[in-house]
Amino acid sequence: MTEVGEMPPPLQSDIWSDALLAARLCAIDPLLGGLVLRGGGEARDAVIAALVEGLDAGAPVRRVPSHIDDERLLGGLDLGATLSTGRAVSRVGLLAEADRGVVIVPMAERVASSTAAPIAAALDTGEVVAEREGMALRSPARFTVVLLDDGVEPDERPPVALAERVAFWFDLTGATLPSSVRPRTGSGVVEALPSLVDSGEEGQSFDKLRANGLGGVRAPTNDALDAIAATTLALGIDSARAPSFALRAARAAAILAGRSAITEGDVMIAARPPGFSSHGRAR
Repeated sequence: MTEVGEMPPPLQSDIWSDALLAARLCAIDPLLGGLVLRGGGEARDAVIAALVEGLDAGAPVRRVPSHIDDERLLGGLDLGATLSTGRAVSRVGLLAEADRGVVIVPMAERVASSTAAPIAAALDTGEVVAEREGMALRSPARFTVVLLDDGVEPDERPPVALAERVAFWFDLTGATLPSSVRPRTGSGVVEALPSLVDSGEEGQSFDKLRANGLGGVRAPTNDALDAIAATTLALGIDSARAPSFALRAARAAAILAGRSAITEGDVMIAARPPGFSSHGRAR
């Protein structure tokens, strides 16, 4: 695991399976924040497709344009509706439109701080607040964020404010899809992915898995919690979010497997390399 802002470890042979698992865990628990995906190609598209497929049917997916303004991002006054009705009418912005869905940030290594800050605030609070023309617009904005890192130089990376708020960071540069998930001619990656609907041992859909709630999973033993904390410290990660993300990842892994209690194996999933956590593995 690397520090915030550092490059993740070199590509490993099982990077695809780890990235797919991370997408599944984020679909179960959006409070894992999301993923940083470095490098392009079919592998990255497939990870995003897996995440979207794991959400509720019709979950919104929004991409943040590179030059988005505050009003489009946060919301503001609907001028046309205001003029036609003679009273102030507000409209929600892109972040609120993505409530219970996914926000994709292309070229995240170049995103402006004025854009990164409200996205980070929404990840922290689950809502977006916009003050325009004397109005205070407050809207729910609970989403999973996917930061697409297209940086070439080592110092080109997503802002720390966003990177430290997502649980997983993968470098997919040079990664190739297994032949079993390669899209057929004329089809998209989603159609070619293995089904994520019956991922639990009991054949539960993701909707049902989430409905059971993370609170329904029994917490790990004190020894397991101590192991998570010790691993975080041993890897030199000083973020206070690291143990919380690791615990959430372990809980989501237990739900994915259809279990009602976190096992040692779930804790190992949450702590192992490669790719897990916003700094290299599940924090």
